[in-house]
Formats: sequence, structure tokens, C-alpha cells
Amino acid sequence: MWDAPGQIAIADEKSVLAAIGTTEQPVTIVNGQIEIAHSLIVPFQIGSYSTMDQKPVLVFMRHAKSSWANAKQSDFERPLNERGQNAAPKMARFLVDNGFQPQQILSSSSQRTVETVELLNTVFKLPAEVTFLRELYLASPIDILEATQRHWSSGVTLVLGHNPGMELLIAELSGQTLHLPTAGLAVFRWTGEVAPSTYAEIGKQSCELVHFTAPKLL
Repeated sequence: MWDAPGQIAIADEKSVLAAIGTTEQPVTIVNGQIEIAHSLIVPFQIGSYSTMDQKPVLVFMRHAKSSWANAKQSDFERPLNERGQNAAPKMARFLVDNGFQPQQILSSSSQRTVETVELLNTVFKLPAEVTFLRELYLASPIDILEATQRHWSSGVTLVLGHNPGMELLIAELSGQTLHLPTAGLAVFRWTGEVAPSTYAEIGKQSCELVHFTAPKLL
């Protein structure tokens, strides 16, 4: 279970179950944490972040909800649906309101991630510099780490990709089993100046999970 110090704010059981789309039982809530079928689903905030901290921040985010309406389109070509178009700006406002507006975005080059980036940048006060990387399309956790390490700059960097790789990476970095829905994100703060490029290096970095949230939890 997550036992880091700080204030933990969590929704009630009913709203969390509605947000994650499950009715699995048993459900237990202990000290603001929800455990469902041995998986930890934790929308939370620990402490606060200020740009005055000057610590590198990585935001790992999954693309917004995409459409399956056109069966002739490849997976790479699928665009966002209406739900996704509404969710992306909502998540951008969350980042701005909490002091995590990115200066840089590293994104998969699929259609749904490109459209997610475009909608995020419509909300940011200063549009982020965007680098589209084909290597982030359906990337594994280690591939996401390696791409991030090659391109990451100081300040706040948002890495936008796909499940299952993004969800697995967040779980590895946080030490928790976290369900990452579409447009969901996790904010990590590093005390080091570079991102770990391999799983072996993760333990050598000081990594703090500051936020984990999704559109239905806002």
C-alpha cells in the first residue's frame, strides 16, 4: 500500500467505482486508499509543487479516448471520438491549475496522440514544444524510458503514449498497481537531472509520484 507522507485527497467509493468502470468486490477503503481485487486504484495528491522548486518533472499520460467507427482505418490512424475531444482540454486545465504546464511534449505519432497534443496546446498559456516520435507508438515501458532519456529537458516534460506500456511504466516507477484510463496521467518529480533509461537505474533515482488522476476523477 502507498504510505508516502503528505495529504491524500480521494473521492468516495461510489464515485471512484463509477470512474474506473468496475463493480468488482470486495472493495475496501483504508486511510484514503482503495483496494480492488489486489489492485490499487489511487487518485491522489501528495504535497504540492511550485516552479520555484526547480526540480525536473515528468508527466506520463495516455492519449484521450479514440474512435473505432471506421473499420477501414488502421490502429495508427484512429482519431479521437467526442469523449476524447472533451477530455484532453480538461486534463490540460488540470496541469495548468496545479503548476505542471509542460514546456516540452514527447508524443507518439499516431493520429489519436497527435490530436490529443493539439487539444492540450489549445489550453496551455504558452504552447509546449512538441516532438512526435514513432518509437513511442505502442511502446514498451523500457522503450518509453529510453526515448524519454534521449529527449528529456529540464522543467516539465509531458510524455504521451499508449497502454499497456504507459500503465506498466507508471506502475514500475510508483511501485503501485495503477489503472490508467484514456487521458489519465501521472506526475513524477525527480531530484536528479536525467530520467532513468533502464529499470536497473530506477532505484538509483529519487522519484516521487505527486499526482495520479483521470478525466472522470476531476
